[in-house]
Amino acid sequence: SIWSEGDVDRAAAVGARLVKFKLCKHGGLGGTRSMIGRARSHGLGIVFGNGVQSALGNHLEARIHSELRIETAGEFNGFAKVVASERVDRITVAAGRMQCGRLDPDRVVGAAPEHASHAEAAQIVAH
Repeated sequence: SIWSEGDVDRAAAVGARLVKFKLCKHGGLGGTRSMIGRARSHGLGIVFGNGVQSALGNHLEARIHSELRIETAGEFNGFAKVVASERVDRITVAAGRMQCGRLDPDRVVGAAPEHASHAEAAQIVAH
């Protein structure tokens, strides 16, 4: 499991070709960006996403996936496994692309800062 830069370094040292990252393991958006940069500096491929994340977490993972131009398919599909969502328009997949709705303002109690961990970001959802 990849939790730290040392883990990335060890994966590269033993000849791994790919490493998997999950937003919830790397200190939020900034930490995840940094870890992916570290892996790329070693020439490692990236697998990204968490199949048991909420719609909010999946939305943040999709942002990172797009922003960092990760070429492998994202594994952020937890949104498809829940009955109720904090989003007005549920996240859907059409033609292989994630379609994100918008947050329900009645369910959001504050905004998460850019450096917030996923656990902190998840706390902005009231329900």
